[in-house]
Amino acid sequence: MRTRLAARVKRIFEKAPPRLRSASYLVYYDGGLDSVAALRQACEMASPETRVVAVFLEVVPYVQEISGDASTHAMRAQAILAAALANARLYHRKIETLSVPCHVQGPALVNLAQQRGSTALFMGVSQSALENHLNPFAEYVLALAPCQVVLVEA
Repeated sequence: MRTRLAARVKRIFEKAPPRLRSASYLVYYDGGLDSVAALRQACEMASPETRVVAVFLEVVPYVQEISGDASTHAMRAQAILAAALANARLYHRKIETLSVPCHVQGPALVNLAQQRGSTALFMGVSQSALENHLNPFAEYVLALAPCQVVLVEA
């Protein structure tokens, strides 16, 4: 389903000059309908040489340390990212997936975009959020992301 907002975002995005020679799109993916819409938009806008990475941010309570080992929620993360791979296949794209354990999602996503040198960060949002107020997570990412942020209406 294409929306007027998605078409307008695509036109604006196409006119913007790329920051890097090879583009890299980061897609916040949590398995919800909003993130599926964001993944679809990223896959549609990506050129064949564009790297699309779906990232799942695994929130770890502050009482636990973030470790590089497999977490207790690893199976959930794997299932969500497997769904991202399956959805990307529907759009005829091969994507990468990444699970990142963090205490707070906003700073983790902004830091990941900075570290990976992403040219765009895609996030799905509900229509009511676009019309009224975005959630604090989306506001944080919009304010501090080192790259373009594309909000996709689900």
